[in-house]
Amino acid sequence: MDTNMDDALPQQPDQSLREKNRRLATIDVVLAVAVIVLNLAIPTGDGYHLTGEPVKAGSSEMTQAIFVATLASMPLAAALLALGVAILPYRGLPYTKKYLRAFLLTLMGIYSIFVALSAIGLVRYLLGS
Repeated sequence: MDTNMDDALPQQPDQSLREKNRRLATIDVVLAVAVIVLNLAIPTGDGYHLTGEPVKAGSSEMTQAIFVATLASMPLAAALLALGVAILPYRGLPYTKKYLRAFLLTLMGIYSIFVALSAIGLVRYLLGS
């Protein structure tokens, strides 16, 4: 008879929170990949540098901008927004434990919005409108 003693013990609150945070992080990674893939799949129009110089669609500069926006700018925005979101009460946890969860949820929201907008753009492109 093979029994696992870990299954018999109740999960600690920290362990449960860790598991939830891992799931949120996994969802965030999947959404980040979806944002990148959808944005690379849509041949958007040209962009512009802040100096006004044009950037051609599909160029290496545009691809780099997609990666930087998805992997640096969006998480930075989520980190700043999470500072305020973590103030909301959650299971009586201290601010430091709530911040990671607030960051992951905020990042998931940002990525979800961009996945939806990118999917709409792809559908519009495919339908020719």
